[in-house]
Amino acid sequence: MGHNGDFIMGFIKYKRYFRLSIIRNIIYYFFNLFLFFLVIFLLCNLILDKENTTKIFRFNFSRVSSDSMLPKMRVDDIVFFTLLDEDKCKLLKTSNPGKLDGDIIIFKADSSEFAYLKDSFIIHRVVFNNTQEKYVTTKGDNNSFVQKFEEKIPYHNVFYKYSFKIPYEITYILIWSMILLLFYFIIFDESSSNDNLV
Repeated sequence: MGHNGDFIMGFIKYKRYFRLSIIRNIIYYFFNLFLFFLVIFLLCNLILDKENTTKIFRFNFSRVSSDSMLPKMRVDDIVFFTLLDEDKCKLLKTSNPGKLDGDIIIFKADSSEFAYLKDSFIIHRVVFNNTQEKYVTTKGDNNSFVQKFEEKIPYHNVFYKYSFKIPYEITYILIWSMILLLFYFIIFDESSSNDNLV
């Protein structure tokens, strides 16, 4: 009876250990995957030129370089956006008078007329959309007037529509999270090795 009892207890302990091992492995690989994406995102954030776009894993994002879109966007915020084509440009929403409810787009100014803005992406809000002549007018939320380069932006110079942002503070939180996760994995690996030796 005692032998059977020891066998049953041992089996229960093994079963419990087996389940715990599976849960640990799932958590371990999940965090490894999370860490992988986190590292890539942070590296891109560090090397990314401000207001130039980068595409990784089907995500387009950019860093804000000016305060022209305050309070919606601040310098070093990471903005994510979706690709636009001509048909989608026709559907862009314009701001109502006195409101900031128009779509936010990412575009390039005419480099032949505004050489100083060549290769720069600009993030401003749509205030007018001429679907007949196929152009939009934008303005920065924090700007008092529409600037010359954004008075008449042809659809073919409009590339993206704003989706959401990550405040720059979150980037630092992600960095510290990555460091803590690295320490956790080191400790977890050591404890797992010790368990296997027992």
